[in-house]
Amino acid sequence: MSIGAVVLIVLLLGLGRSAAQTDAVLAVGNGRIVFASERTGNWDLFVMDADGRNVVNVTNSPADEERAGFSPDGKQLAFARTVGDNTDIYLMNADGSGVKRLTTDAAVDHGPQWSPDGKKIAFRTDRDGNGNVYVMNSDGSGQTPLTDNPADDSGPDWAPDGQKIVFSSTRAGNSDVFVMNVDGSEQVQLTTDPSADFGASWSPDGTRIVFRSGRDGKSEVYVMQTNGQGQTNLTNHPAFDRGPAWSPDGSRIVFYSDRDGDYEIYVMDKDGQNVTRLTRSPGRDFQPDWGVGEGEPMPTCYALTRGHTGQGADPTATPTRSAGCGAGQYVAGETIALTAAPSAGWRVVGWDGTNDDAGASLTNTVTMPAASHTISAIYEQAPAVCYPLTRSHSGQGSDPTATPTRAAGCGAGQYVAGETITLTAAPSAGWRVAGWDGTNDDAGAGLTNTVTMPAASHTVTVIYVQPPTDSRVVLPIILHVAQR
Repeated sequence: MSIGAVVLIVLLLGLGRSAAQTDAVLAVGNGRIVFASERTGNWDLFVMDADGRNVVNVTNSPADEERAGFSPDGKQLAFARTVGDNTDIYLMNADGSGVKRLTTDAAVDHGPQWSPDGKKIAFRTDRDGNGNVYVMNSDGSGQTPLTDNPADDSGPDWAPDGQKIVFSSTRAGNSDVFVMNVDGSEQVQLTTDPSADFGASWSPDGTRIVFRSGRDGKSEVYVMQTNGQGQTNLTNHPAFDRGPAWSPDGSRIVFYSDRDGDYEIYVMDKDGQNVTRLTRSPGRDFQPDWGVGEGEPMPTCYALTRGHTGQGADPTATPTRSAGCGAGQYVAGETIALTAAPSAGWRVVGWDGTNDDAGASLTNTVTMPAASHTISAIYEQAPAVCYPLTRSHSGQGSDPTATPTRAAGCGAGQYVAGETITLTAAPSAGWRVAGWDGTNDDAGAGLTNTVTMPAASHTVTVIYVQPPTDSRVVLPIILHVAQR
């Protein structure tokens, strides 16, 4: 693998983003944080309050989603989604609804960030054979390159006045932080350390830039003035700290770190003090962005617990969640379809906590109350359907015996469909078995056989025959002894 490829991979894993400056009124807790997570088995996007509470999966899809950025008003999220081998930029409402694809190029498009007025989105793409920074209208039209360098350019973020864009580039031999005008002109290098500097995010007041650096032999979060002066380590921790982004009011910085053994989301004051862990998940949490809390409020979600008695599985629920809620969570008033799954030989005899508790159907519904709720399907073993087995014979002997003599729950000589019964013939002395009828082996001539009971009355017969007798005549032999 080339050095450039290694640098690109590092860049893809580590870039963080910030929300642009806005005059919107901030919600309680200073907005919401969006982040990517592996906790569902693939990469999904989650949002949470600024204190780490009310975590909601807003994508919950089989595809991988990452690198989300809030719109300036907090109502929408631009993000990258990988389907198959292709990564494109998508748009959705902040609750996960209204997903719309913005880019359709066969190349990798990701890292979207909104302009402060919400009209443009800057992003990174490799459609020109290497990484470049592009800009497009917020509806996906007008995709235009801002950089055109044989190196890899990535990680754009807007200045709060909308006049400049900070980004990362390997054009100087390793990854450094650069700044340029919004039309791509006057590209200026801000960091010159021989280690990798990238993942820059512009502060809401426009005076500082936070970024990730490996200059201390490990990954740290640094801050500097917008002219590159005053580069200061904020985290100074032996773990990997990366992906910084500013709070909407500029007082705090969110980032992700493996300092507790797994990548989780953390927040700290803008001077690096008061580091606080926000997430605790066994899957990696990464790439946070901090948006304002104005806009459509996140729904109030309640957990639906599904259970059962008897043998079978918990009923399935459709849909699996309300829009904007986590898996198994719903808003009050939503009607959820339930489908029971009793084991073979079991049936539904009732429900509990549903709209039709007296129903005995496999399907039911529940209207979610404004509280956590539990529903249960009641299974019981279905009565056995028994069919008689008639045993007979031809020739001399007795009817074959059957083992067992009956199926559980059935009368003597009766069986449930699918049961295998062992048959034992009893021919009279001098008679033998020549065949069977209605068994699993009618051509067999053994004393034993089997029959698998059909879903109907059934007859088995054993065929006895007498062995043929020897028809030869035995004559006495008379010996004449000669007299002497």
